[in-house]
Amino acid sequence: MWRFMHASTFANRYSGPMADAMTTLVLLAFGGGLGSVLRAVLSGRVARYAHPAVGVFVVNLSGSFLIGCAWSALATMNGQYDTIFQDFYFQIFALGVLGGYTTVSSFALQTFELWQADRRGAAVFNSVGSVLACPGVAVFGAWVAAAVLGGGTP
Repeated sequence: MWRFMHASTFANRYSGPMADAMTTLVLLAFGGGLGSVLRAVLSGRVARYAHPAVGVFVVNLSGSFLIGCAWSALATMNGQYDTIFQDFYFQIFALGVLGGYTTVSSFALQTFELWQADRRGAAVFNSVGSVLACPGVAVFGAWVAAAVLGGGTP
């Protein structure tokens, strides 16, 4: 039978850099799992009405938007743009949740499948569209978060 200890007991027994590293890894894994589930749900819903590549495209765009929002929100709250990537919560969200959510590997596979199915135009559009649109949508996400939070232009 599993025996769970109270959080304060755990914190008293296990503290220091190793415990901090393990906590970070567990949170990254949890975030990645959550992001993967969100990706499956959204891309599955879009795939009901369009080719699965469209679902992957929507996930990549929304993931790019969310990472832009997160970057701008943290920068606005902290007042620093150069240390955002060192922020613990940004790492958990960007590397964990959005790392599991965005689908670059699925994007590559879907593009290859389109190419193999002699849908060359769709494959090129999917590839070029993702590469051109996602950075632009990330900038848009940063702009929206800055506007909502009352920060300056990112």
